[in-house]
Amino acid sequence: MQSRFHAWRAISGFVLGLILLAAPAVQAPAQEAARLKEGEKAPVFEIQGFSSESLIGKKHLLLVFYRGHF
Repeated sequence: MQSRFHAWRAISGFVLGLILLAAPAVQAPAQEAARLKEGEKAPVFEIQGFSSESLIGKKHLLLVFYRGHF
């Protein structure tokens, strides 16, 4: 009985591992489509009461994204 439990646990762990490894591969194409290419106009956005649309044609806007949290 105990060997069945260990076998079931091993199979469950293997399947969970496969799912966790496959998840980033499924998300990657969607992230690639959302990226801007050099020279493209950034989409209009709003954050904390500020709208990037208010600067169109008036000032330059530089967007900087940090990959890590410091």
